[in-house]
Amino acid sequence: MKDHLFKTRVIQKILSLRQKKEEEETSYCSVRTFIKPTLDWNCIDYTNVCNWETTEFYEPPLTMHLTSQELESLAERPFVIPEFPCHSQAVERYVKDMTEASHSVAGPVRRDGVIRSKVASRADRRRKKPGYFSML
Repeated sequence: MKDHLFKTRVIQKILSLRQKKEEEETSYCSVRTFIKPTLDWNCIDYTNVCNWETTEFYEPPLTMHLTSQELESLAERPFVIPEFPCHSQAVERYVKDMTEASHSVAGPVRRDGVIRSKVASRADRRRKKPGYFSML
């Protein structure tokens, strides 16, 4: 029962953040300064680790794509977090590409262009790569 009340409280907080964003016409795309919240390590319940009244909160990126109705339904059912490939060879390759691009060009548009051309070049090489039977 207590977990349900906490979920409802969090959902209401997210909905109020969305309303505030619409009223202020602020963008989630802007970079925000991280301010470490004051934590109460002596609290009895995990829901009281941070002060809900004075701490500045932002909507979690995992809920931004949900509609208000989908968000409200999370009080009744568990939230299934989508799987993201974070430890794969492809991710490591893209991190390497990003690092190389940031060293070779300046600006996000040019960096994006370098990375896209590198990915397209890889795709072309895969399509043109002769198979074993084409060499016979």
